[in-house]
Amino acid sequence: MSRDLMAASPYLRRMVHMAIFLLVRAIPLSLGRFLARALATVLWFCDRPGQRAVAANLASVLPSRCPQAIRRAARQTYAACAVSVVESLHMRDLAPAFAQAELIDPWRLRDRGLLRGPCIMTTVHINFEVCCGYWLLTRAIEGVSAISLSTGDPVLDDMVYQYRAGYGCCSLVLDKAPLGSLRALRQGAIVGIIGDRDYSGHGASCRFLGHSYRLPVGPAALAVQTGCPIYPALLVRRQHTAFTALLARPLIPDPSRPADAEVQRLVQELADIYGRFIRAAPAQWIAFHRLFAASSSVG
Repeated sequence: MSRDLMAASPYLRRMVHMAIFLLVRAIPLSLGRFLARALATVLWFCDRPGQRAVAANLASVLPSRCPQAIRRAARQTYAACAVSVVESLHMRDLAPAFAQAELIDPWRLRDRGLLRGPCIMTTVHINFEVCCGYWLLTRAIEGVSAISLSTGDPVLDDMVYQYRAGYGCCSLVLDKAPLGSLRALRQGAIVGIIGDRDYSGHGASCRFLGHSYRLPVGPAALAVQTGCPIYPALLVRRQHTAFTALLARPLIPDPSRPADAEVQRLVQELADIYGRFIRAAPAQWIAFHRLFAASSSVG
């Protein structure tokens, strides 16, 4: 019996995910946001280990002498994540909010027409899907090849791939991303990468939010290999239905430096930028497992 159940579980998992996908797509965005916040509240009260992990991560961003602020931000993280999932499945419904979003672009990258391939756009775990949608639906960029984790189910992966393609985002599954990203850049495309989480286990050590931490080398290594610029970007929620987009200082690889040293330099510069991104909206940073060991603090 247990073997039959094990055999059936991938199919059941697929059906559940497809049902959730279709249900969220079918309901109005406003109702979806309301239900997402309600579900997030329930999850917050039930998920004690998650509460502690999120609070520990935020303690590296918010003053540790303000436990109430950390707890409040941790709770808001659950709502931010749930709402972001719903919004990512209503991307075109967000077009009016995107059109009215505040854009902070001190380097005038958009005005100068620099948001074109080949280049690397990178952000942190804040509204990543919605961030892609913002740049695409406001026509700041023509298309993006975004690196993402596989669901482990080819049918679900294909469903997500087809949905993203509908608004101009091409999925690159993580295990095929190195060659796929290189090929995309050499064809003049834009590659999108979440840069604050090392899923491969081969990250580079750096200082990040006051800790010794390993960040993925993907953005930096691709830049050094191809000579393409890195454009760090952020999209945060300013109000329930309003957003602010930010383009940070672009990072240009220096071809005169040794490749390994240049990758390390870019990783550290990205760590500093990611830290500023997260401090700008700590309650929207999505990190539900503990990232930093107690002994990892650095001066």
